Amino acid sequence: MQIVTETIIQALTEIVKNVPLGTNIALIKLLWMVLQGNLLSSRGSIFGGLKLSGYGAEESRRSWVSLRYGKWASQDLLTNWVDYVKKEGKWQEKEHGGYRAVAVDLVAFWRPRLKGWLGKHFNSIAQRALPAVIMGIAVNVGQIGRQRVPLLKTV
Repeated sequence: MQIVTETIIQALTEIVKNVPLGTNIALIKLLWMVLQGNLLSSRGSIFGGLKLSGYGAEESRRSWVSLRYGKWASQDLLTNWVDYVKKEGKWQEKEHGGYRAVAVDLVAFWRPRLKGWLGKHFNSIAQRALPAVIMGIAVNVGQIGRQRVPLLKTV
């Protein structure tokens, strides 16, 4: 478990390598919270998720401030992530006759009380369209070993 944790921390450090000191540490804590599943467990609450991750009130406040006011851009973090994955040399992009595979889909976040962002998206469990924040994603299709692994293309 220790080796896995160290590998994850190394990857997170690479992702935030161009972010100013202080903000980078706070973003690592936020990303760690997401990877642990604590943002889901807290139903999207940043402070609740950070608390579930074991961070105190002051650390949580600094992370939230970095998220809200820090000097960083998600596209830069994504670029650093893609560079890191490719540098590791294990991820192989799928090619078919010289064409690279790209998958595109819609992702819905079910937040019925969020004002101004909502659309409707079909929920297969409810068997009807429900209020949701809808985002489109595009990924490069590849694999590590025999496991198919998508690599987020854009934010």
